[in-house]
This record gives sequence, structure tokens and C-alpha cells, in this order.
Amino acid sequence: CFPHHLTNMSTLTGATRTAFLAFFASHIPITLCVDGQAFLPRSLYPAAIRDVLDWNTSTFSDNLMRPPNYDVWFSSVVACEIVFQLPFFVYAVYSLLDPTRVNGRGGFRTACLVYGSHTATTLVPILATIATDPETFWFWFWFIWASYSHCSRATSHSYSSSSIWA
Repeated sequence: CFPHHLTNMSTLTGATRTAFLAFFASHIPITLCVDGQAFLPRSLYPAAIRDVLDWNTSTFSDNLMRPPNYDVWFSSVVACEIVFQLPFFVYAVYSLLDPTRVNGRGGFRTACLVYGSHTATTLVPILATIATDPETFWFWFWFIWASYSHCSRATSHSYSSSSIWA
């Protein structure tokens, strides 16, 4: 149904694989130690980790992550992050440690598509909340927008690049 170059991705190697590996590996402790505090009871976390979240929210005016009263929609997004994304981060790190596991076919590719769709969908209400909060530090809105906008352009470019697609 689809042209061959749109259905077969070559093996991730070099700096691209390393960047993905670093991204997914760094999100394991971030999800557990920082984001998880918006869903799990804060009493589960040592004071030092709670202090990191408190510093982050006060320094960057991150009202979404400011304890103790989280919006129900945001807590549910974090619950999905813990239940669905965290296992994917572990799977991605495991897969990316061996470049032959990330050959563009099978489970890793499918898991990446699901992860990307979920992340893009949850980003919409998060960006909308940040954009409409007068106390929000605008740097976060523009930083997130620019980061994802750049990644979308890079990904779109990569889809047509023979170095990524076979």
C-alpha cells in the first residue's frame, strides 16, 4: 500500500541513536522523581526530591507542577506518563543500547509511533494551559514550542532522507 521508502526505516546509528538514548534514559528519573509527584502522594518522595520540584516550580513559574493542588486533567496525563510512557522509556533504552534492535521494523517502531502520538496529544492541553496562565514564565511556552517545532521539522526532513529511510 505504501511505497517502500515510507515503510522501512534503516537502523538508527551514531549521534542520532545516542541522542535518542540520552533523551529516553533521562526521562526515566524525570518521570519517577519529578513528574510523578503530580500523581503519586508526595509523601512517597524524600524531602530532597520534593525540594527539587519546589525549586523548579518557583524558579520557572511552572504552575502545572506546583504542589499540592493539581488539576485533575493534568494528574491524569501524568498517570498515563507513569503507566504507559515510563515502560516505553525503559524499553527504548534497552532497544537503543543495541543498534540492531532499532532497525525500523517490528516492536520498536510501533512503540515509537504510539509514544509520539500520545506525547503530541498530551502536549496540546499543556501548551494551552501554559499560554493562558498569566503567571507562567513565557520562556517555557516558547521553549517547548520551539523544541517540538524544530523536532517536527527535523523529523519531516529525516523521513525523506536516505540516511534514515531505506
